[in-house]
Amino acid sequence: MNAAARLQATIELMHEVDSVARPADAVVSAWFRTRRYIGDGDRGQILELLYALLRHHARLGWWLARHGREDVPRNRLLAWLTLKEGRTLDQVERLFNGAKFAPAMLTDRERALLVKLQDGTIDHPGMPQDVRLECPSWAADPLRRRFKEAFGREMAALLTPAPLDLRVNPLKSTREAMLSALKDLGLRAEPSALAPCGIRVQERPSLAGLPMLKNGEVEIQDEGSQLVAMLVDARPGERVVDFCAGAGGKTLAIATQ
Repeated sequence: MNAAARLQATIELMHEVDSVARPADAVVSAWFRTRRYIGDGDRGQILELLYALLRHHARLGWWLARHGREDVPRNRLLAWLTLKEGRTLDQVERLFNGAKFAPAMLTDRERALLVKLQDGTIDHPGMPQDVRLECPSWAADPLRRRFKEAFGREMAALLTPAPLDLRVNPLKSTREAMLSALKDLGLRAEPSALAPCGIRVQERPSLAGLPMLKNGEVEIQDEGSQLVAMLVDARPGERVVDFCAGAGGKTLAIATQ
């Protein structure tokens, strides 16, 4: 895929995330399952852009409302390319060129929007704090009561991309062996700060290309979940209730202890 085709794919995926009443990661997985022709490299770039747009959703919507534009995926992407990536009108026009698999050509109204956004930045002093921090209105007051003066710092931390953490399956391998294997694949990785079986990968590889993930030597699991599974210290015969259960990662971690 070329750059224009990836942008069109991102627009289509954003529309799916907006319109389907399911968690974004579930929508994304289903969407890619029906498009297996998209290679790992293109998939990674589409996902990186999609999640960046989601982390800036409120701010992009604020800019669109400021200029009287509808908050839809295509407009959001146009605003992102201008405000965050610093693309010029000419550069955006070359991407939105109407070619096969590329986004449709810009309309006059879209060109006018890009001109208005030129030299702007994603943050604006006129934005309400909740918008700037991407905090939903329904959650703002409870979170302010909970975090008090740390509210801004906590919300800002949620806007940073999540790290890629792996948990080594001690029944199949060791952390040292997996660190060495990741290094052989050209990936920068280091031991987790606290979790004894954890590894933090410093980049975003194609997960489908990790042999240790396919054969069960590692699982994708953030360090916090690894620590929870360890601290529960479940014993044979005990019943554990997980009120934040997902795909079963903590269950697998507990089973290996």
